[in-house]
Amino acid sequence: MLLFFLSIYNIFGAYSHFSSGNFLLTRSWQGKSVLLNIVIPLLECYLVKYINTRKKKFLVIVAVINIAGISLSPTAIYICTFLIISFIVISYIKHREKKDICALFFSLIPVFVFALLIYRASLLYTAGWIVEEKNPFNFYTDLKLFVGSGVLFYLFLFSLPMFLLISKFKTAKYFISYYSFILFLLFINPITAKYIAKYFSSGQTYWRIFWLLPIGAALSYLGILGLVFTMKKLQIPFNKQIIFIVLYSIIIGISGKYVYSNNNNVLLINTPYKIPKDIVEVGSQIKTTKVIRIASGEEGAMYLRSINNQIELVYTRYSYMAGFLDPNSQEFKERVLLYEIVDGEVDNYNDLGYLLKKYDVNYLLVKKENKKLLNYLSAIKNNSIEIETEKYFLIKNNLINL
Repeated sequence: MLLFFLSIYNIFGAYSHFSSGNFLLTRSWQGKSVLLNIVIPLLECYLVKYINTRKKKFLVIVAVINIAGISLSPTAIYICTFLIISFIVISYIKHREKKDICALFFSLIPVFVFALLIYRASLLYTAGWIVEEKNPFNFYTDLKLFVGSGVLFYLFLFSLPMFLLISKFKTAKYFISYYSFILFLLFINPITAKYIAKYFSSGQTYWRIFWLLPIGAALSYLGILGLVFTMKKLQIPFNKQIIFIVLYSIIIGISGKYVYSNNNNVLLINTPYKIPKDIVEVGSQIKTTKVIRIASGEEGAMYLRSINNQIELVYTRYSYMAGFLDPNSQEFKERVLLYEIVDGEVDNYNDLGYLLKKYDVNYLLVKKENKKLLNYLSAIKNNSIEIETEKYFLIKNNLINL
């Protein structure tokens, strides 16, 4: 029940961003996508329960989990849909009854409703709902990003036929083998991938479809089957069974990359927020009762709203901005130019004063190393440094009425 009310609250909160026209300038969903790693296994679990028992209460739970998913991230709109479609196929294979298809589609109602809310909100923008990607979609690139070193992925592929041959549990076969084969057939293959990326996803987000693969469950179950085999067939004593468990754990442990490694360019940040301390200082020190607009470079655009939700950013990320502005439009280009000037990529300031006025910019978050811009801003009458950190100056822009 708590999950349901929290989900409803999150959905109305997310929709309020759409209806206010500020959704794609905020980062209210930042970091929440990772929680889909909890939502998706829950969804899989209750879909399996429904297929085995066919009790309608499980469909209601599935619908609530869908609400939780789409309130965490818009990515879940297509992730949850693909997941349920896979289980619809499995249910029909198992029971051969068309009513199961209708029953499972009931659980997709929240997904369709939320998709319609997004579509309705997108009509507020005269530029249309245009999303263009800088990099063209490539299936093998996305697969490589997901697979990493490949060992766990190949162990998973090895496990699928193994379960069909040696597992006595039909649930495991349906959940791990059949479900995975259907995903590969319908969504995760080079032939269909380009169409799904074009119409339902994008080149920058397609790899998230691989989250649907039950790799963790499959490898854990494979280890259990291996342990049972050593116990019953080979009659290996208990102390040697422990050796098997340790060796299997080591194989899994060394198969992937450590998340916090130099190879992943991880920046270790010593703050409870897990974001750069200078951004924490700036966001925490800004005291305001109204929404203020800030022009910032990359770091501020990524994290400022995580600290202070009264901040509105002139520019965040390309894919977000392209969601509500035509990338060929004048406004889009001007917002990008403001971002590039503050970030230090452009040092031509002829249009800066005009852009600051046009977009009602209250503050500029400028790196201390961007000395040319700082000298230019300091020459403007009444501009003042409001906050200073080790890395940044937050400069109050007095060219507009605050």
